[in-house]
Amino acid sequence: MERIDPLFSITDSNVETEAVLTGTGRPVVGRKKLGTYTSVYACVPLHGSGVFRSLFREAGCVVLNEKDDFTFERNDLLLLHLKEPGSGRLHLRNGAQLDLKVPAPATLLLQAETGMEVLPQGFPAVINITPPE
Repeated sequence: MERIDPLFSITDSNVETEAVLTGTGRPVVGRKKLGTYTSVYACVPLHGSGVFRSLFREAGCVVLNEKDDFTFERNDLLLLHLKEPGSGRLHLRNGAQLDLKVPAPATLLLQAETGMEVLPQGFPAVINITPPE
């Protein structure tokens, strides 16, 4: 790595550049395939969940939620806390999609495989399930 005071840049020609430092054109985020894995180099802090979603998706992980709502899955249960009213989409491991519409902030407890509500809410949450292809 080459020092750009006070930062560093990536100088390895085998690294695929993902981001450059504005004004310098020098690579500061990149990935390198090594055998059975890929390393990600970051010379600057990675901010924002979108960067991590992209990295996880490319690594083969299932990204359940594209928004920054709290999402937790375990033992065939999916817990979703929506901090604001509105709509969103969840992607289940089986390929199904859930389109959600809630009139108020909500916490939903769903079956992870089917997307069906385990604990019905006291308000009409609209959940439309699109089965996997």
